[in-house]
Order: sequence, then C-alpha cells, then structure tokens
Amino acid sequence: MTPGEKLLKAFELSDMANTAFRDGHRASNPELSEAELHQLYLEKRLQCQNRNY
Repeated sequence: MTPGEKLLKAFELSDMANTAFRDGHRASNPELSEAELHQLYLEKRLQCQNRNY
C-alpha cells in the first residue's frame, strides 16, 4: 500500500468512526434536533481529545 493509499484509508476509517459516533448519539437521543445533536457531538469530541500535548 502506497503512502497515499494509507492516507486515504486513514481518512475513510476516520469518517466511518465519526458516522458511528453520530449514529450512536442519534439512536440514544431521538428527541434531539439536528442542531442539538451536532452540539452534543462537538461536546463529546472535545472530551475525546488527547490533552497530553
């Protein structure tokens, strides 16, 4: 696999993880609007950041 292919695969996997993350929150919180789900997504993403840097 070339370096370019590896990079494309990394982006693909990242997109899949983000989709699963969002879908899980949507399933757990069906009463929330899209804007509220997006805000929840952003808050949860901040919690997942590696703060060792």
